[in-house]
Amino acid sequence: MRLSYHGWTKTGVKWPNRIHSRVDAPRDGKIYFRNVPISAKNLPDKIREGLKNGAEKKVYLRAAARARYGDVKQALIEIRQTGIDNVCFLAEKLQP
Repeated sequence: MRLSYHGWTKTGVKWPNRIHSRVDAPRDGKIYFRNVPISAKNLPDKIREGLKNGAEKKVYLRAAARARYGDVKQALIEIRQTGIDNVCFLAEKLQP
């Protein structure tokens, strides 16, 4: 699995014009796909559906600083089931 890192601020990320797959793992234990709550077991199907509709073969995973490791790990396991090996972690830039 190829991992990369990009910073983001609370004002948000300027996403490219092409379709993307973004998974959020906040600290409340829920998983979101494109800002919609989803169960972990349904995540691979939603990602595959996005790929069929022209999404790039890359997933952006935004994990909250206080997200539980097990929740983030589960999201990664589900992402790997889709055959995507290019995962980009988005990290919050802390303000002083």
